[in-house]
Amino acid sequence: MFRFVIIHLSFTIFLFSAGQFISCKPVLQKKEGVLQIALPSDAGTLDPLFAVDLVSQKLNRLLFRSLFLLKDGKVLPDLAESYELKTNTFLVLNLNPALGARAEDVRFSLDRLRTTKSPRKSMFNDLKSVSVLDGNRVGLQFEGSPEKVFELLASPLASIYSEKEFLESESFVSYGPYRLETWKRGEFLHLILRNSEETSLPPELMMRILPNTGTAIYLFNKGEIDILRIPFYLLENPAIQREQLISVRGKSIQYISIFWEDPCLDKNFRLALNHSIDRETIIEKVFHSKASGVYLAFPPEYTFPENRKPRFQFSYDIQLAKKYLESSSCYPEILKRPIELRMRGDEENRAKGLAIYQNLKDLSLNVKLLPLEKANLYRDNGQKKGELTLLTWYLDFDSALNFLDPLFFSNSPGNGGNRTFYRNPEMDEVILKSRQKGDLDADSQAKSLELLESDLPWIFLWSLDENYLVSKQALLYSQNNLLLF
Repeated sequence: MFRFVIIHLSFTIFLFSAGQFISCKPVLQKKEGVLQIALPSDAGTLDPLFAVDLVSQKLNRLLFRSLFLLKDGKVLPDLAESYELKTNTFLVLNLNPALGARAEDVRFSLDRLRTTKSPRKSMFNDLKSVSVLDGNRVGLQFEGSPEKVFELLASPLASIYSEKEFLESESFVSYGPYRLETWKRGEFLHLILRNSEETSLPPELMMRILPNTGTAIYLFNKGEIDILRIPFYLLENPAIQREQLISVRGKSIQYISIFWEDPCLDKNFRLALNHSIDRETIIEKVFHSKASGVYLAFPPEYTFPENRKPRFQFSYDIQLAKKYLESSSCYPEILKRPIELRMRGDEENRAKGLAIYQNLKDLSLNVKLLPLEKANLYRDNGQKKGELTLLTWYLDFDSALNFLDPLFFSNSPGNGGNRTFYRNPEMDEVILKSRQKGDLDADSQAKSLELLESDLPWIFLWSLDENYLVSKQALLYSQNNLLLF
């Protein structure tokens, strides 16, 4: 049933999209030497403090730099070429003069991060003060683990940008590999490489906003697009040139938030929902096996071996799910109540929502699909609207802790990351202690898994791979994941 629904939906969407496009001409003609990247949506903002959508986060890596760089789990120098730990709570950073960063810009960027009300502000509470020591040195007063400070300073949130440009025009000028030449909202972003001698990246990028996947594929096949992210439901489409398809293991998790403050959505109801989802079939038939199961909130590669236990992976058992539903506090009245399943309204998220919807209907629940524009979805979630919301979390920094913090931290509700408005003092304690240590160790992860198993704030789903069509020109730079949007 799921396979038929998704194949039918994919074919219909693609034919409609392609047919729509063939009748019109592309707005932008491809220029020689300019790499063209298709974006499914425009960036929400360039402001690192508020860049919570995936496009904005990935664009950040092209335009900005931070003091440190995370690579293969290690913190490496970036704008800060070296450091001195003067005491257990005072760090001196020596900036790399060749990269052009000013100490005043570092102080301004980090002070704004510490003091501005933003979705991730609480993550930087341990950074107490920032001082300019001289033109190339900055002092940081902090609490907790130095390792954690380095990790936070390597995150996109801690991007460094010009104080002068921000105060004069509220623009963001940083030290990343590219500078923004032109941004025409809803149409394109034009980026120019800063260092003309750099050969590992293309000299220019034209990032075109193409929400219609059929249009983007049509342009790719005509040689007008070089890099295009392919939604899962089109992976088997005959228009896809498979020899130019590459897959990248995604650092994300998809889930459905269950509104924590609704008494009818009690533990038995949450158990029913989690046992009603046939994850293995959806991963195999819908995602073409380009996804993996998760250990509650953690992808396998972020789960310690000793914590990879079957009890932390929900099995599909519709009869058991129905028994839990019958034991929930609002049964049988809950069967008559409309239950909203909200999601982003793009083609890919609608297709995912449809597969999940079929499973939830087997519980005899009165589920209503409600696709929304991205801004409206996030706004409504922040206002505590809707029982169920399909969401995806992408790592802010490469750490298992980022799959807990801020997702389950009580001081980061709604747009802060905790979109289910979950509260548990024991989970807060795990997160705060892990912040102090600098990361999530095996014991702390085991404790968090036990709490999640008991509380069930989500329907825990899967971790998806990312699939791209890449032109021959783009393959010259395929080793550089910066270009994969």
